[in-house]
Amino acid sequence: MSNFIQRLFGQLDGADIAAMKRNHNTKGLISALNYEKERMVRLAAVEALIELGDPRAMEPLINAVTKEPDQFCYEQMMSILSKLNDPRIAEACIPHLESPSKRYYAIRTLGALQSRKVLDNRVIEPLIKAFRGDEQDWLIINILGELKDERAIEPLIGLLKDENSQIRKEAAKALGKIGDLRALEPLITTLDDQSSDVRDGAVIGLGELKHIDIVEPLINSFFKEARRGSSYGPNNLYDWVLMEVDSNWKHSEVVKRIIPTLISDMNLGWVKEALKVVEWAPGNESERALFAFANKDWMTLATLDTFALDILLPELKRSLDTRRYRK
Repeated sequence: MSNFIQRLFGQLDGADIAAMKRNHNTKGLISALNYEKERMVRLAAVEALIELGDPRAMEPLINAVTKEPDQFCYEQMMSILSKLNDPRIAEACIPHLESPSKRYYAIRTLGALQSRKVLDNRVIEPLIKAFRGDEQDWLIINILGELKDERAIEPLIGLLKDENSQIRKEAAKALGKIGDLRALEPLITTLDDQSSDVRDGAVIGLGELKHIDIVEPLINSFFKEARRGSSYGPNNLYDWVLMEVDSNWKHSEVVKRIIPTLISDMNLGWVKEALKVVEWAPGNESERALFAFANKDWMTLATLDTFALDILLPELKRSLDTRRYRK
């Protein structure tokens, strides 16, 4: 209890919280929760009851916090309650999920409870109804994902089309955590999202499903990233997820089908990276020449005679044409 509150005790019309606490006067402290004249009395009563730990006080505490009219007191009370391990605390949050001023603190408290695995599924429907298109939505999504309740599947699938890329990403990850196969096709579609962060979220979500049907879409997506020529490119995320589902993915028929179309573009940095990830090795002299050129391995290229010329001459012509254009 703060010194400031303690200094006030003697001025609060007989509501001597400190004395009640010393005497373990739970009944008196519960009465003080409804003391209308001074908000600090109500806050001090909450702190005292929490410190005493009397189980009889929990229901009155929740009711008082739920009805607390003062914004400052509500924030402080929610901060105190968020440290407890009682699922009933959610009842003080649910009525304020749609409140412009109290929404943030209600959602933050629910998130704190869920981080300690305290919440139960009574919050599912209120949370689903609480989406407002603001920055708190992604916190709601995370809670729904952790609770793994199938009622959240359809709403989360809908959020894969939200205009906010952060929301789309978190929805994809949450769907994976829930693990319902209704999310399979929507997550596969999300592999083509315009945002690389959202595509990452879709990969993670699909990886959580651990279903064999994700292998081919993920391999195709892996090579699409290689062909984008962006700074994103394929990374260890795909390799890790695919290994979790199918340890032989690098040798699959899908990889064998895609590689020939990539080899001609091997001078692109991400194509080389993708080929290295799948442990590809040149199968003939022409492929060896392409691989050596892509990696600027001039010593190897010099030993490949006409195969090297087939690559170097077109590249030289392209380089000269580019220079003429610039002039």
